[in-house]
Amino acid sequence: MDYRNIEAEIKDSLITNENEELKKVKFRGVVDFYNYPIDLELPYYLNHLTFNFSAIDWYAPHKIKYQYQLEGLDKEWNTLTADNKADYRNIPFGSYTFKVKAIGSANKWSKIFEYYFVIQPPIWRTWWAYTMYGILAITLVIVIVWWNGKKLRARANELIVKVNEATYEIKEQKHVIEEKHKEITDSINYAERIQRSFIATKEILDENLNDYFVLFKPKDVVSGDFYWASKLNNGNFALATADSTGHGVPGAIMSLLNITSLEKAIETLNNPSDILNSTRKTIIERLKNDGSEHGGKDGMDASLTVYDFKNKKLILAAANNPVWIMRGAEIIDIKPDKMPIGKGERDTVLFTQQEIDLQKGDVVYTLTDGFPDQFGGEKGKKFMSKNLRELLAANSNLPMDEQKQLLEKTLANWVGNLEQVDDVTLIGVRV
Repeated sequence: MDYRNIEAEIKDSLITNENEELKKVKFRGVVDFYNYPIDLELPYYLNHLTFNFSAIDWYAPHKIKYQYQLEGLDKEWNTLTADNKADYRNIPFGSYTFKVKAIGSANKWSKIFEYYFVIQPPIWRTWWAYTMYGILAITLVIVIVWWNGKKLRARANELIVKVNEATYEIKEQKHVIEEKHKEITDSINYAERIQRSFIATKEILDENLNDYFVLFKPKDVVSGDFYWASKLNNGNFALATADSTGHGVPGAIMSLLNITSLEKAIETLNNPSDILNSTRKTIIERLKNDGSEHGGKDGMDASLTVYDFKNKKLILAAANNPVWIMRGAEIIDIKPDKMPIGKGERDTVLFTQQEIDLQKGDVVYTLTDGFPDQFGGEKGKKFMSKNLRELLAANSNLPMDEQKQLLEKTLANWVGNLEQVDDVTLIGVRV
C-alpha cells in the first residue's frame, strides 16, 4: 500500500466511493524512503495487517533469521527463517507496538525496530457510546422507579387506612409495655440497691485499707460478681473477690446466698481455707433441694485474701480465681485450687491455704474472669490473663486511682462496639 498516495488523496479529497473506508485511516505523515505512516490509526474493521521487513547480510544473506512480536497481542517472540513478513488477522481494537529484529552470520541480533499504531474501537465501544448507554440506563431506571412509585403510592393510600386503624391499638399496647418495663426496671434497680447493701462498703474498705482501688462493672444492673469484706475475730481483715454462677438477676440472687454463707463461716472461723470449706458446705446444703436431680451445682469462684498487717502477711485460699502480687519488677502468681465453691467432682477435697510475707510497696490484685475473658480488639479475641497481668505489672507503680482509670480506659477501648460479655471485678491493694 502506497501511503504517500493515500496521504495525498486524503488531503486533496480525491478518495473514490470504492475506497471510502480509507477516509477513516489517520496518520501524521509518511517516513521518507521506507514508506510507512507515522502514528497510524485504523478503523476497527481494517484489522488485517501484514508487516513486511528485510535485513541485509552481504556475506550470507541466506542465513538471516527474524524474530517479531506484536506487543499488546503476542506474549512471546515469533521466529522466521524462510519468510520476512508477519501476518495478523482480526486484531482487536487497542494500542499496539510491532517489534522486529534480525540475526545473521555474525550471530548478533540487530537493534529492535518498533512501530506503534492504533486500531480504533467500533462506534458502539467508544466513550461517548458508553455515555449514551449510561443515559439510557438512567432514563430506564427513572421510568421504572416512577412506575413503581405510582403503584406504591396507590398501595400506600390503601395502607394508610389500615395503619391509622392499627395506630390506636399500638399506642395502647405501647402504654402497657411501658408500664411493664417501668415495673421491671424499678424492680431491678431495687434489687441492685439490696445487692449493694451486701457487698463491701467504702467505709469498711477505707477503714482497713490505706491505698486501694475497686474496678466493678456489672454486665447488667445487678451482678453475679461481688466483693465482700469483714473484720475477723482475730483482728485480721478479710477481702473476697467472687464470681457467682450466672449474671444478671439469677447471678445477683446467687451472690446473696454466697455472701450470707461467707458471713456464717466467719462467725467461728479465721483461716481462709476453713472459711471456704465451710462456705462450700453451706451452699451445697442450701441448694440440695432446688429441684434438680442431684441438687444444685451452683456456687462461685472466689479468692479470699486475709491481711495480717501487723505481721505483714497475706493468708489466702482461692477457688479458680488467681491472686497476683506485683513486687517491683517481680510478678508473684499465686495459683488457685481448680475447683469451685459449690457442688462438684472434688467437693470433698479441702481448699489449700497459702501464706505470703508481704513487703512495703507490694500491690495485691484479686479478680474474676470477666476482664481477661472479654472479647474485643481488632480480631474480636479474648483479652487474656497474660496480657492483663503484664498490663498490671507495667503500671503497678502508678497511684491506685490512675491505675483504675487506665484499666477502665483499656477495657472500654478493647470492647469497642462489641457487648460486655460478663461481669468485671478487679481489686488492687497496695501494702
